[in-house]
Amino acid sequence: GEVALAVYRPVTNAGLAAIVTGQTPDKSGIHDRSNRQPQTPDILGILAGKGRRGILVEGAINILDLDGEVSLNSDMNGDGFSDDEIHASALARIREGYDYMLVHYHSLDDAGHDYGPWASEAQERLAVLDQYVGELLAAWPGPVLVVADHGMHATADGGRHGDFCHEDMLVPLI
Repeated sequence: GEVALAVYRPVTNAGLAAIVTGQTPDKSGIHDRSNRQPQTPDILGILAGKGRRGILVEGAINILDLDGEVSLNSDMNGDGFSDDEIHASALARIREGYDYMLVHYHSLDDAGHDYGPWASEAQERLAVLDQYVGELLAAWPGPVLVVADHGMHATADGGRHGDFCHEDMLVPLI
């Protein structure tokens, strides 16, 4: 794997907007949670304009208003995580023949906030997500990029992101 640089501010809305538009916040207009409508074209809209099928498989909340299909998934089984529902939805969508998929898991970020990025609870979620990604890799017929929308730094009571520090700004790129 490589290391990539997140956008500033390293928060989900800005990072996800950069991933789907290929633009930094000064171009996309997404700097934080206050705006959800990118000012530049997003990959889902671009694909749709070319007759291709793309989808964002997401948790329960629509983080950005994109120009394409978004599959929202809530914690239907009450286990405290929506990642298993996101994963099942992503696997089902692969079988539907999409040309592009972006799968956005949430539990590692949640555990990092609650317990800290290096806590055993966060590492347990990372192990689950590693298994999920392995299953997606086995099922997806095309190229795959694995990247985070931001990093996280430890605090006295868990973890946080959004600051200009290397823990928040550096993300894995596989």
